[in-house]
Amino acid sequence: VLRENLFQRIATLNSAIGHRPSAIPAAIVPLILGDESQALETAAKLRKQNIFVPAIRFPTVARGTARLRITLTAVHSSEDIEALIKALAQLQIVNRKS
Repeated sequence: VLRENLFQRIATLNSAIGHRPSAIPAAIVPLILGDESQALETAAKLRKQNIFVPAIRFPTVARGTARLRITLTAVHSSEDIEALIKALAQLQIVNRKS
């Protein structure tokens, strides 16, 4: 049941952020922003909302490919995922009509 819930959370998030589904669902979802300062600023704004999504930047990834690393677990609820999606939409990181 936990694995099924996790796969559903992954599918919900991927759909909301426009990632294509893959044959093997991954619980680590990169959201590439490109700009390092935007990634850091977005991570800080999410943290203020009690959502921990770290910014990953050079030298961990190539310059110009800074990203947020979203890690989902089986204990995240559907409400947690919806809160993340809503926060990303409010920050204009993803397009979502609420």
